[in-house]
Amino acid sequence: MTTISALPTAPARSDPPATFVTRADALLAALAGLVTQTNALAGELNAMSGAVTAGTVISQAYTFDSTTSDADPGTGKFRLNNATQDAATKIWIDNLNVGTTDVSAIWSTIAASTSANKGQLKLQKTADATKWIIFNVTATLDKTGYYEITIAKLTSSAASPFTNSDGITVTFTRTGDVGTFSGTLSDANLAGIKVASFTGEVNNTGTSGPQTLNWAAGALQKQVEALSNISYTMTAPPGPCHLLLRVISDGTSPAVTHTFSPVPKWYGAAYAGVSNKGAIISMIYDGSGYHAMAANEI
Repeated sequence: MTTISALPTAPARSDPPATFVTRADALLAALAGLVTQTNALAGELNAMSGAVTAGTVISQAYTFDSTTSDADPGTGKFRLNNATQDAATKIWIDNLNVGTTDVSAIWSTIAASTSANKGQLKLQKTADATKWIIFNVTATLDKTGYYEITIAKLTSSAASPFTNSDGITVTFTRTGDVGTFSGTLSDANLAGIKVASFTGEVNNTGTSGPQTLNWAAGALQKQVEALSNISYTMTAPPGPCHLLLRVISDGTSPAVTHTFSPVPKWYGAAYAGVSNKGAIISMIYDGSGYHAMAANEI
């Protein structure tokens, strides 16, 4: 793991003028190295956590290799596929950063995004913040030992702001999604979720009589306006979960009954339809039965 080098002795007001100047110059000269080491350490910590979620910003310290051919650029290096740097469409970047930490997990996680634009990649000369290029990232490919990242220029400080062997801070900002998941999370926690979205509401179109309410089709469902009493036979979801049924009314619906089999355990009054009113019916399925509450539209 990268360590932060101790800074030179800082100048003091009591120093003789010559000593003050010498110490000030040494301290200022050491700041560029401090930036490089700090960025490398941050990259290592990010790589170990694997946290490349929406909005995440990850910086890595690399060295620019001006070669434009497709190959592993070597430890701590990256190269572009065009001598006119902001016209590049590919970046080849070694799995190891300047600190020799393997950060390939970052590029692998980025590749899992299903968004057209995975995020933004900023290349900035570490010792000169006025020299930079910003690209959109549209794809990544594991090429064994290094990654190929497909890019498209957004903006730059110049057409070719870097020279060979420049120290470059490579910063990725996630703007796309974090990919898709299929499978089972067994006794696992999901942390940091801001919004959990559904693919849509399951639409129950039967307007009267016996109907099937298939919770295996989705936990968020709606019932179109009923014309007369409805009796649901409920198909259980795969396991314990929270379920919602939205009963729709256009303001002219009759006060029909909605009955359920299996019969839920109601908390408060059992649901009863009200003329010209919609409702929200909330259920908890505990793996064997249903626990429900309902509220009619005001």
